[in-house]
Amino acid sequence: MNRIRLIMFFIVAILTSFVSCSDDLQEPIYRISSIEEVTVEGESNTVDIQMTESDWIITGVYSINGQAITDGDKPLHLEGLGTLDSRWFKITREELSSLKVDIFENFEDSQRGMIIKIKKGSHTEEIKILQVTSQGYQFKEIKYSLKEESTFNSNRGFPQLIDNNYSDKESPVEMYPYRNTRETSYFKSEDEGAFNWVGEDDIEVEVPVLSNTKYFYNSATTSHPSKLNDITFTVIAPPGKQLKVTGEFKFEKQVFSYMLTLINNRTKEEKEIAGEWIIEKPISYTETLELNELPEK
Repeated sequence: MNRIRLIMFFIVAILTSFVSCSDDLQEPIYRISSIEEVTVEGESNTVDIQMTESDWIITGVYSINGQAITDGDKPLHLEGLGTLDSRWFKITREELSSLKVDIFENFEDSQRGMIIKIKKGSHTEEIKILQVTSQGYQFKEIKYSLKEESTFNSNRGFPQLIDNNYSDKESPVEMYPYRNTRETSYFKSEDEGAFNWVGEDDIEVEVPVLSNTKYFYNSATTSHPSKLNDITFTVIAPPGKQLKVTGEFKFEKQVFSYMLTLINNRTKEEKEIAGEWIIEKPISYTETLELNELPEK
């Protein structure tokens, strides 16, 4: 009898062992997306995500701290094919079984990231994409080529004069036509991150015109006094007449294409940025003199 009990004890122990081992074997986690989490460098990147299913949707895109990322006031949401745009990334679904995430360069001071939430039926999962901050660039050179030239007229800034000469003698009046005119210029570019790399430092660059002033590479408009600032002309107010002086300037506009070359601090590779540098400056003036009867005192 004791022998039978002993045999039964061993059988129960063996069965219990099998059950325990079975509990330790976990089923593989079911995922639709091939990526659960990935970290990319600070430069512009593309993350391609393959899917095992096709009938899933994007229910939302969130920041790492859980805030919904929106397009204006509209939460990002996608069913079927299409594109979701944000300030620093673009999510594109061109095929039902894949997803492409284009991430722009991170010029912020810290790491950033997104969580893409997808759903199929009752199944939900997340794709986390992190991006470290860019290590920045060093300026190497900038080259220009003249793209187009044109002229236009404007009376903006032209000095106006009304001189009432009640005397019986001519009255000469000296005028500085360019005193209030400015030479303005600015850089523009459609390249992503064309100006973000500059940071707080002023990057002085050469420009394709003769100038004794400094120019800096940024997206702001630069304004300098006209080089013709000290030019004068004299008008004569006849005796017993009112003299009115008006006029307009002729401005020259030049558009230069530029190619900016930078050196990546991390990879030491060159990065090129294309754009335009535009300058407008006064080149001549035309004055108009009008004589009228004196107003009564």
